[in-house]
Amino acid sequence: MSNLVHNVINKMFYQPINGKGGNTVYNIRTPLYVTIYLDLLTKINSKQYGPGDFLPTEAEMEKIYQTSRAPVRQALGKLESEGLIIRKPGRGTFVTSDSDVDPWVRLGGFGVHFSNDWDKISCRTLKVDVVQADQEIADLLLINAEDNITFVSRLRMVENTPVFYLNHHLLPMFDSRVFQQAGDFFSMRHLLLEKFGVEVVSVREELSAWKAEGDLARKLDVNDGDPVLAITRVSLDGDYTPVEVVRYFARTDRWQYRSMLSKRDKVQLLP
Repeated sequence: MSNLVHNVINKMFYQPINGKGGNTVYNIRTPLYVTIYLDLLTKINSKQYGPGDFLPTEAEMEKIYQTSRAPVRQALGKLESEGLIIRKPGRGTFVTSDSDVDPWVRLGGFGVHFSNDWDKISCRTLKVDVVQADQEIADLLLINAEDNITFVSRLRMVENTPVFYLNHHLLPMFDSRVFQQAGDFFSMRHLLLEKFGVEVVSVREELSAWKAEGDLARKLDVNDGDPVLAITRVSLDGDYTPVEVVRYFARTDRWQYRSMLSKRDKVQLLP
C-alpha cells in the first residue's frame, strides 16, 4: 500500500496524537458497535453469560449502552456470525455451548488443543518496538522495504510452558504505544478491533519445518536443533488488505497441527 493511500486513510478515519520525536501518529475512535461487541464478548468469556444464558433484550441493551438499536444489532450479528450466540425470534438471544473458545482458533490447525487447554493458556508480551521492514515482510504488507513498522513479540504458554513464540509485524499506522500499554494481552485480533477499529476477516498461512537454535530454542525452552513448526500468517481486513504479518514457531512435541477437510465444507479461495 502506498504512502499516499495511508495518508488518505489517516486523514479520513484517524485522530492525530503526538508521537516520539514530535512525529504525528494516529489512533482511531472505536465504533460503538465494536464497544458493545467486546463488552458482551468479555462477559461471555468470563461466564457472566454462560452457555444457555439469555442476553438482555435489544431494548434493554439500548438503555445499558445509551444508544440506538442499530449498533446493538450490529454487535449481536457479529457474535452470531462467530457462533457465540443464537437469536430466536420471539424467544430472545442466548449463549451457545461452543462459546468458551475464540471461534478463530477453533478453525486453525491447533483448534483441538485450544479447545482442550483453553483455561490453561496465558500470554506474555516480550517486546514492542518500531523497526524497519525487511523485504519479505514489506512484500507481504504491500509496503516499501525499510519502511517503519510496529513489531511485537510474544509467548503463548500452556501451564507456563512455552508453546508458541510469535513475532507480529504491523502496518505503521498502528501506534506501538497501544501495544505497550496493553501489556500481556491475549488476542491480537481483539486488540486491533478494540483499539484501532480494524477487523481481521481472513488469513493466509504458510507452514514449514524449522530447526530451533540459539534465542529461538531458549524462548521455546527446547534443545538446540530440536524441530519446530514455523508458520507465516498474513491477516487481511474486510477489503482483503494486509494489516499484519505474524511469524510464529510452535512446539509440536506439545501441540500437533491437525487439519480436516470435508466435501461439505465451503472453501473460500483468497486472493
